[in-house]
Amino acid sequence: MLETSFEVQGVAMSAAGNGDDRRATRLWGAIEAAWEERDISVSVPFWDDLIAGHITAARGRLGGEGDDVWAEGGSLSFDEAVELALLES
Repeated sequence: MLETSFEVQGVAMSAAGNGDDRRATRLWGAIEAAWEERDISVSVPFWDDLIAGHITAARGRLGGEGDDVWAEGGSLSFDEAVELALLES
């Protein structure tokens, strides 16, 4: 599960880099919720920098909608998040 969640995060960062802020934010919200549910906490400095550069920025570009999109992601199951990551954008 953990390795797959990193891959989904990578897709989220790619989506943010390609201007798909909704998808990026939704995917990241889903993975954060899955980690919280399983009491997982991972902090890797270079990964944290990538998060700040891509996901935090994507969520911010959504303005007030960012929190809602994050919450939408948080309501997805892990399998649904993986399915969303696998969809072509």
